[in-house]
Formats: sequence, structure tokens, C-alpha cells
Amino acid sequence: MAEQPAVRARWRPRVRKKHAGIAGLIVAGVVILAAVGILVLTQTNVGRNFVRDRVVDVLTRNSRGIIQIGEVRGNLLRDATLIGVSITDSSGAPLIVADTIYTEYGMKALIGKRITLMGLRIVNARVVIERLPGQKWNYDRIFPRDTVARTGPREPGWGTWIRFTDVSLVNVDLTTRVPWTPGGAEDDPDRAITQALAGEGRVRIIRAPGGYQSVAEYRDIHARMPMVRLNDPDYRIALVDVASGRMHAMPFNPPTLVLRAFTGKINFNKDSVWWADARAEASGTRAIASGRYRMKGNDLRLRMRANPFSPADIRWVLPQLPQRGSGKLDFAMDWEGDSAMYLAENADVRLGDAHIAGKIGVTDTDTLAFHAADLRFTGVSTALLDQVLGVSWPPRPGVLSGRARFDGG
Repeated sequence: MAEQPAVRARWRPRVRKKHAGIAGLIVAGVVILAAVGILVLTQTNVGRNFVRDRVVDVLTRNSRGIIQIGEVRGNLLRDATLIGVSITDSSGAPLIVADTIYTEYGMKALIGKRITLMGLRIVNARVVIERLPGQKWNYDRIFPRDTVARTGPREPGWGTWIRFTDVSLVNVDLTTRVPWTPGGAEDDPDRAITQALAGEGRVRIIRAPGGYQSVAEYRDIHARMPMVRLNDPDYRIALVDVASGRMHAMPFNPPTLVLRAFTGKINFNKDSVWWADARAEASGTRAIASGRYRMKGNDLRLRMRANPFSPADIRWVLPQLPQRGSGKLDFAMDWEGDSAMYLAENADVRLGDAHIAGKIGVTDTDTLAFHAADLRFTGVSTALLDQVLGVSWPPRPGVLSGRARFDGG
């Protein structure tokens, strides 16, 4: 009887080792099953289709639009390629339609409900940013946000952070449509609407439910952008940092601006778009420009230094300029309401057969007025003055040469 405790002491460790081995096998089995599950979900077509369906379902339940993704490819633990992406409102009007969207991401950011994508590449896409008269922006209607006022720090959630790095756009079309109303109370609104719809002004106007919209189009966009910041609690404005880009720009009625190269930082919010010291190159112009565009009222402020300068490249703003010409100048333009101001300084340009140097300012309201004009010129025909300034001259045509300083209407 005295030897029994010794036997039990030798037996218990064996039991513990046996149980530990079984537990280890169970844990290993769970890990293996989890790994197999992750492999199936992230690296097989069956798993990727499952993830696609779940993502579309979640987005649909949290939106008021129609969301479709045709196919998902890639290793979903770190990257994804989306084929046939479409986000529209409930009537089918598009917000974005894209053939291919590729991106990389970090799981930690997604778990923290931060949309921070790397290496984003969008190919063959159409984007429409629209606001109908009296309504919200289309993206706010499709993805409504909580409008209840909150106190204290904002809790993180989807949409709080939206940031993309190393973005590439390949053949992307962008269209913006914003509400438009005719000019001030002193104008005839019916006449202003008729003229705008006929394309007689610079701003392109169309009919829309509830009123009218001004339309701008930017086609065949190819760009590389190190940073696109759409939403961040630390910033009040959005940012698009363009390292290189080109496109066909139609912010107004024809003619079109063919922008061969562009670099700059573009800031924007719901009301305005502005930029400083952006560099642009067109067919015959290289320029450094700063400006601001207010969507409400279509107000535009532009400051540009061009050397060399081709009048053909500025006809998207002033279509009355001749196609043929060259030179250099500093150019300023302010559109505010129904008034327009143009100022050319340090100019040395050829417009057709005319050679003009110096400076001239023009204000166009109900009447045409000149200010601070100091010009030297040769070969300036009265026909060219009629074409560019839209003023009436004596019936006898002629060609002007000399120097002039003048102000007035």
C-alpha cells in the first residue's frame, strides 16, 4: 500500500501530456480550417464571388442607389480588381461606371472603417457629379449621411476618412451639372434663358427637372495623382494633387481646350474649386495659372502668365479671338454674375496679321469699357477689332498702326 502514491505520481504527467496533445491538435485543426477558409474566400473564384455578393449587399443596404460589380479578381487580403463597376441612383442615373478598378489596401485601415486605398487605378470610366435644382448632390442622395447634430468628437465610421494614394486615371470622362438661374433682377429672365439654351453665352445650359443646369465636361482624362483626399477629420477641404495629366476640357460651350499637360494641386469643397500656380501646356501655350471657380453663379477668377502664348488655346474662354497668332502675355479674367473683366499686361502678341504690345483692360457689363490701355500696334484692321471687341466702327474699313493710351466706354 505504501507504493501506490508513487505510481499515481508517475501516471498523472502522462495524462496531462495526452490532453495537451489533443488540445494542440484541435487548435492546429482550427488554424488550418481558418487558413483554408481564408484561402477559399480570398484566392478562389467561389470565395471572391461570395465576398463580392456580401460587399454589394452591404453597400446596397446602406445606400439609396443601385450598386453592381460584375467580377472580382486578386488576392483579397491585400488587393482587388473590380470588373464592371456601376453605381447609380434609384432611377439609373450614373454616379460612376467603370470597366476596371484596381486597388491595394491594408486590412488594419478597413477594420478601422477607413477608406485608404493605395495604387488605385481606374480604367475606362465615366463619372457624373450632379445637383438638380432644389436637391442635394447625387452622391449625397445615393449615400445619405447622418444630418443629426452631434456633440463631442466625431466617432470614426465609414466615410469619415476617404483618402487615395498613387492614383492613376486611364481614359476617364467627368461631367458636372449644377443648378443655374438667369441673371439679376434688372435683366429679362425669359430672354436670358432663351439665349442660354440657344448657346449664345459661354456657359452651356440645359433644361433639368425643376429648372436649369450648367454643364461642364472633361473627356479622355489621363492622370497620375500622388494624393486624392476626399474626406479627413483634420481637413475642411478636399485635395487632388496632380503630378501629370492631360484631357479635353469643355467647361463652357465650344471651342474645346486640349490640355496636353497639367500639374498642380486642386482644392475643392461643395461650393468652389480653386488652384494656385498650376502649370499647363496646350498646343501652342505654356502657362502658370491660379484661379477659383464658384459653382453657384458660375463665377470664375483666373490669373495666368503665358510664354509662349497662342490665341487658339484661349478661345475656350474668348472664342472671338483668331486662331492664328503667337506671343506672350500676363492675363487676368474675372467673371462675376453678368459682368466680365479682362486684363492683358506685358503683352507682345500677334493676332492674325496684327502685332500688339503693351496692356489693355476691358470690362463688359451692359456696356463695353476700356481701362488702363497703353498699346503699341501695327496691322490692326477694323475687321479684327469688330471680331474681338464686338464694337461698331465707321463704314470705311482700314488698318491701324501707332500708339494709344485711353480709358472709357
